[in-house]
Amino acid sequence: MFFSGESWRFYYVLGLSLLVFIVFMVNIAFIVLMERKAMAYSQSRKGPNKVGFCGLFQSFADFLKLVSKMKGKMTSIRGSMSAVSLFWCGGLVIALMVLYSSCAGNLNTENWLLVYLILFAMGGYCNMLVGWGSFNKYSLLAAVRVCMCSICYDAILMCVMIVLGLVVSGYNILEFVEHSWMNILLFPGCFVCWMIFLLVETFRVPFDYLEGESETVSGVNVEYNHIPFLILYVYEYLVIFFLSWFTSLVFFGGNMMVVVLTVFHLLFFILARATFARCRFDVFLNLTWKYLLIFFIFSLLVVV
Repeated sequence: MFFSGESWRFYYVLGLSLLVFIVFMVNIAFIVLMERKAMAYSQSRKGPNKVGFCGLFQSFADFLKLVSKMKGKMTSIRGSMSAVSLFWCGGLVIALMVLYSSCAGNLNTENWLLVYLILFAMGGYCNMLVGWGSFNKYSLLAAVRVCMCSICYDAILMCVMIVLGLVVSGYNILEFVEHSWMNILLFPGCFVCWMIFLLVETFRVPFDYLEGESETVSGVNVEYNHIPFLILYVYEYLVIFFLSWFTSLVFFGGNMMVVVLTVFHLLFFILARATFARCRFDVFLNLTWKYLLIFFIFSLLVVV
């Protein structure tokens, strides 16, 4: 009775999610190290090279430093809204782990793409609450920019998801692995729009509007340290890893190709940060509504 069919499926997904969480945490440590190394060599510097062999344990040392900087009072959480936003980030991390585990375990993934859209729409609210509850005007400005960006790019991201759903006549993610390979050849315009808005979704250069040129702060997380800062940091890189895997899955398909192209898309995020300068916010708005939206519609008409 305890190990009935439904309960077995629940414990299977739970155990797989915990395993995926551990593996992702280790992967994030090395992704951060890879990014710091790439950024350093792009600026003719060495980067982390002291802790461990060639600096391999630098991320783990930073983790221990953040954890050990615990204060007696939670002064980094300035309000109840900030506390809610941190729990929100943690909940989204858990939800992403469950989604990834359900796909990796070949379980029922009907309407998977719709759940994905809901989760990343909620991610925008998370960033807004993080900045709004910090009692810092620069964090509030960053939160306002985040809301404006969400209005701009969510519309096109939703259109791309609908088009991909029409390709497989549903929203089951496993269909892309088994039957819909190399969608990039069918919808190259969708892929271009998707890659641009991935940078906006993760707020990476040149669209890192969580920060500002005239603000000498790091954005919405300026009032956070130790564990709260670690939660926001892990959430950022987990979303980057998840989106890299998801992009490889829906546009290229296959199993081995997904693994290889996930690393390629991770390098895309890193090279974009090392190469481009920050784009002005009004230029981004014009790019979204005057050019990318028209380009997306025109590319669909060409395919049809």
